[in-house]
Amino acid sequence: MVLRNSFPRPADVGVLAIEVYFPFSKVDQTDLERYDGVDGKYTIGLGQTSLSMCCEQEDVVSMSLTVASSLLKKYSVEKSEIGRIDIGTESDLDAAKPVKTVLMEIFGPGSVEGSDHKAACYAWRYALVVTSDVALYRDPAARATSGAGAVA
Repeated sequence: MVLRNSFPRPADVGVLAIEVYFPFSKVDQTDLERYDGVDGKYTIGLGQTSLSMCCEQEDVVSMSLTVASSLLKKYSVEKSEIGRIDIGTESDLDAAKPVKTVLMEIFGPGSVEGSDHKAACYAWRYALVVTSDVALYRDPAARATSGAGAVA
């Protein structure tokens, strides 16, 4: 039997840094409650004060580029230290092109592996994990769960 704490934890494993971005455009949930005729449902029932929305100049890619670039700069992570980028999103850039292909502009061709994941580390190199989503729902029952944001 191997005990969990039998082995020392490697020094360079785990979350090294995190960067968060939410779009500036927001919808006040009390306004949405009033519009939907459901006073207190979002603010009291769900504990929400606002939800973030992308403006015309923002999308899942721009938010991903923002958090990834900011994280690398703020924490002095060298591009050569990144060996893998995995994107978590339910938002499509388009029907054929993954978000990761645009993020590769930061690193240059062929230097980083990874993929988009709808619905880790690589060898001895750091991993950059980005999640980004834009969700808009017309149905009043689902509207309060709309929003946008990205984390790297």
